[in-house]
Amino acid sequence: MSISIANNITALSLLQFGQQSAFATTLLNSTSFSATSDAILKSLASAFSSSAKLQQQFSDALDKALKNGVASDGQKIHPDNARHNAMVDVILANRGDFPPEEFSIHNDLPDGASITTEIPSAAALKAAAFKAEVSQKQAAYDAAIDMSAAQVDPDVVKINAMSQVVKSLVLDSAEVGAENDTGSQALEILTRNYLSQA
Repeated sequence: MSISIANNITALSLLQFGQQSAFATTLLNSTSFSATSDAILKSLASAFSSSAKLQQQFSDALDKALKNGVASDGQKIHPDNARHNAMVDVILANRGDFPPEEFSIHNDLPDGASITTEIPSAAALKAAAFKAEVSQKQAAYDAAIDMSAAQVDPDVVKINAMSQVVKSLVLDSAEVGAENDTGSQALEILTRNYLSQA
């Protein structure tokens, strides 16, 4: 019989939740929700109540969380947990619309569990975004350098080939002459006029 009661309570909770799911202010005004301070809670409520865009984002995030949310035990995510997650998603996506300091939000769940999320300060999020952008640009730069180092310039190959030819002509000829005379033959080869003067 206890399973039936639990199912009925869950069904009732889902029914009540479905009627109020589109409003972030429902979560903010509930007794199970709290923030670091009353001032933060009032700022959150003010931001959501004055912005249809934030309300819509909350509703969309909530729908997504309810459809895709699965708890660690494999069960569907509880609606209160989904509302909390949707709230966090909207706050982080629109960090400039909320208090700039770091704060936390807390939600008590019906089964006695609770969830608390630390929201980083706006400055910390900007710093993290900047660091990620710099890291991404550095990786792209490093990849470009690696690509250019891996590519062979045809002109460099030609110059290297010509230098090998000249080296072998001059030094190989000098080695043949060096067997007979150590320095004079090499000097004669180097100073010889190879172009005919006609």
